[in-house]
Amino acid sequence: MSYCRFSDKTYKPCPEEMPEWTIPKSDVYVFENISGHIECCGCRLGSAYSSLHLSTYSEMIEHLKEHIKAGHTVPVHVISALEESIKEHGDEV
Repeated sequence: MSYCRFSDKTYKPCPEEMPEWTIPKSDVYVFENISGHIECCGCRLGSAYSSLHLSTYSEMIEHLKEHIKAGHTVPVHVISALEESIKEHGDEV
């Protein structure tokens, strides 16, 4: 499941058919990988654009806070969605 994907602007993909759907601007791409971790794909922190694999939702929350400190756009729903995942499934991915 993807929590957010890269997007250089906020846009509505189908404004006529689904006006409530909005894709937010995002400098991060975060998803649960089928290998059992949560991934910050193409992470822009550090020198290389490599993926960061974490084993807990709380680690990803802390990582995303570092993105925010660096001035990167993290959609407002992502951290709350990760917190909901902790409540529903526990902290381990």
